[in-house]
Formats: sequence, C-alpha cells, structure tokens
Amino acid sequence: MFSRGRPGAFVSRNRRETDAHTRKCLEFLHWLGKDHPDAALVAGGLQLGTWGRVVAGWYRAGSVVYLRLNLDGSSRLRRVVAVRSAPWGATVETAGLPCARRAIRVVWRDTGAESADVGEEIAAELWNWARERWPGCRLLLCTRRTDRQFSISGRCVRLLVRRGDCAWLLLAPARYPCPEDSRTLLTQALLWHSRLRRSGRLPAGARVFLFAPAGEADVLSHRAACIDPAAVGLEVWELHRDTAGRWSAARGGDPAAPQEGRDYRWPAHDCDRSGGELSRVLALAPSAIRLHCRLHEYDSLRLLGLEFARAYGEERDHIEFGVGPERVTLDESNFGELRRLVDEILYYRRPDSPDRRHPYYRLQAERWLESLILDDRQRLFPELAHEHVYPQTPVYLGDLQGRVDILAADRDGVLVVMELKTAADAELPLQCIDYWGRVLRHNRAGDFQRRGYFPGMTLKDRDPKLYLVAPIFSFHDSTERLLRYFRSGLEIWKIAVNEEWRAGVDILRRSRCPGGPPLEA
Repeated sequence: MFSRGRPGAFVSRNRRETDAHTRKCLEFLHWLGKDHPDAALVAGGLQLGTWGRVVAGWYRAGSVVYLRLNLDGSSRLRRVVAVRSAPWGATVETAGLPCARRAIRVVWRDTGAESADVGEEIAAELWNWARERWPGCRLLLCTRRTDRQFSISGRCVRLLVRRGDCAWLLLAPARYPCPEDSRTLLTQALLWHSRLRRSGRLPAGARVFLFAPAGEADVLSHRAACIDPAAVGLEVWELHRDTAGRWSAARGGDPAAPQEGRDYRWPAHDCDRSGGELSRVLALAPSAIRLHCRLHEYDSLRLLGLEFARAYGEERDHIEFGVGPERVTLDESNFGELRRLVDEILYYRRPDSPDRRHPYYRLQAERWLESLILDDRQRLFPELAHEHVYPQTPVYLGDLQGRVDILAADRDGVLVVMELKTAADAELPLQCIDYWGRVLRHNRAGDFQRRGYFPGMTLKDRDPKLYLVAPIFSFHDSTERLLRYFRSGLEIWKIAVNEEWRAGVDILRRSRCPGGPPLEA
C-alpha cells in the first residue's frame, strides 16, 4: 500500500509501521517542500530547476520512500536513501545507476564554501576514464557507502572495475577541492582494498588508482612511495577542472625535494636564549615550564605541553602570553596576569584536576603526553640516546611542513620517529609513514646534523624505526591492517601505555608489528 505526499502536504497512513529513518526522511521532505519550494536542485553539476517545479511528490511503500521527479517532460521515481542537511541547504541521496547512490543537492544558501560535493559527477568521470583506458571493462561497484565496521568513510567515491582476471580500484574525494579528504585518500584505499580481499571480491594483483584534486597529489605520491609494492600497486593521478566545468586527469609526479631557504628554515638548537625577560618567566614555575625551539621567529613556552607564551626576537626578550590565538605583550604592568595564568593552568592541568572539562585540562592532550614522556624518557625508552631527543621537529615535503612528535636516535645512531595519539585515529599509520619518509630524506641529505641536531653523534644511513605510542585502548582497530601494507623489513613498534597516563606514564606492552602483504583472512 502506497501513501501519497506532495510538496506542502504530508500523509502517513500507518505511522506505527514506519521506522525512525523513514519517518525522518518523510518529515525532512515535507519541511523542504513547505519552507523551500524555490530552492535549486542540482545533480551531477546540472541544474534541474526549483523544488516546487521538479518535485511532484513522494511515496512510501512499507519502509521505502520514493521521490517523484518531473524531468524533461517525463515523471521519474527514485528511491530515497537519506536526507540530510548541508552547508548550502540539504542533500537528498537516492538510488540510481551507474552509481550506487546519486545525490541531489537542494540549494537555498550561498555559503561561499570553497568545496562542493560533486561525488556523482566525479564518479561518472572516473568511469569514463576507466573505459577509455581499459576497453571492454565492467563496472562492478560504484559507491560512497560508509562501512563503519571497516572504518571506510563515505567522503570518497570508490569504483571497482574489472576486465577478465584484472581488476582496478579507483578512488577520489567526493568534494572538490578538499585537501582534508585528499590526504585521507590512501588510508581509505588501503582499508577498502583489505575489505575486498577479505571478502574474495578482489583478485590478486589488483591495482589502486588515487585521484587527487590539482595541487594535492604531492603528499599522496610521497605516502604511496612508502607502501610495499608487493602488497598493492598504487598510482596517483591529479584531477583538473577547467572554468567550463570539464574534467581531465594527469599522472601525478614525484614531489620535489625541499630546499632550505626556499621552502623552509630550520630551528636553531645551538644558542642559549635564557637571559633577561625570558628568565623571569621561566622562574614562575622552573620545574614545570619547558622551552621549545620552534622557528627562527620565536620559541614556545609550555606547561605540561600547553603553550602559554612565546618568546620573540634575537635574544628572545619580547614575550607574548595567552592560551589560544589572542596574546598580550608582556610588560611590568601585566606581569601579575602572567603569574595568575601560570597558576591557573597548573591548578587545572593535573591528574586530580577539580574540573576535567576545563579547557586547560583538555587542550593539547597529545602534547601533555609528549611532555611526560620527555621528562621520563630514560626509564621509558632506555634504548634511546637521551641527550638527543627532539619534540615537534619540523620535516618538509617541498614547502609542506609536518612535525614529528618526537625525533630521537638510539645508541647505535639509528633514527627513531615517534608519533603519539591519545584517541583512536585511523590516520596514525599513514601519518607516521609520511613523516618517516621525510625524516629518511632529511637524514640522507645531512640536514639534521648540519642544523645542530644530534651533536657528537654519527647517524646511520638506515631506515628509521617507527614508534606508535597510544593508551592501550586507544589504538584504532584498523592500525594493524594498514601496517601490513608498509615496506617489509621496517622496524615498527606499537607501544601501549596506561590509560591514566596523566598520573604517570607506564608502558604496558611493546609489540613489534609484522610487515609485508596483508593476510587473506
């Protein structure tokens, strides 16, 4: 039995049998028709018209909702998958071909957003690209479906294409341009590849093609070069969109080697800047305040990892203080304010804090863990050369800066890249291998020792070790699946610390992660 609706009217014959999701979709459609009949409908980059002219009504069959559209003089039914709000208005996701989902954007706001959801349009372009490259291939799957069990996001378009015994995976961000989604593309590709292999839907030797927006391929290419080709073959391409809305694809090149002076400048580690005004600030809590070299322009002053002041100038005699983007220049008239700020941070930022929701307790949790590890590194990591441990070390890919949480060397001169997380993050392995590759480049170029790092030590020209550090229940469940795609032979350690690390860090488990191709089951 069908229940009929039309813009401005909503009829439900049997509400009790309508599940919550269906009821939500129907109510949202009713609200759109009532309050936004003049909203523009856009699908695949094409303007369909306004809601009031295009949408003839919506229908329910059991728990399925259908949308009736008047297009090109004919009436069409589409099954509604989901209706959700968006920065420009709303998105109505419907089932259709050739894509598993087709999104209709309902636009009534001009947000000036820098990126737009063009997933359906990009999916069609990738399919056309595949047909030209592999004539006779078949599209087995085209989807943006979220798979929470395997940590697969719905923010990228995924195509599975096959011809005979050959198969290819094609992935691209569904929003264009969107640097955040582009940088997670390789993680999503590896998770999807692992998922399909485990289900038996992907033959051995299937290659993965990543399509990043123009200008966003460098990081992807760099990360892809760190993946074991025996585990999966990867190619990185760039998607270009001209002013007329036409798409084209070009092979992404290898990122250029960074050049000091052009792309970056290193912090200086060989000068003493603890005189004058800076000494007065350090004396406020000498056992708690730590001074960190950041850039040539300033040094950072922190309390348990939380930055509360910066020191500028050649002699670091110009101090600005404050937590967050707004800072005040320090002088005699407000030195008491700085003292009260230090006392307040120490009051809340402690294991037995009176208010664990206070910003001074919650902010920069990873930097807090970092500070505790640095202070207790001799006990926690006896294999390291304790005098050569550097927090927040900048590493570069062209002019793109990243920061290794802790860069160290063991007593044999092998570099150690340590990344910290206090909450589950699927991006940890790929972020870590990204920085690992940058550290490897810098070491081979002699950058670290030339800039004052590791004085008196000879660094080995070997692959750095990787330490992944997190509370024992805060490793993402996809971590080991991703690590199996890394180059075989890498020394990768998962280091699990206690959940109550704020009261003192203890290592509960150290396990070396296996490398090599992912397991079939």
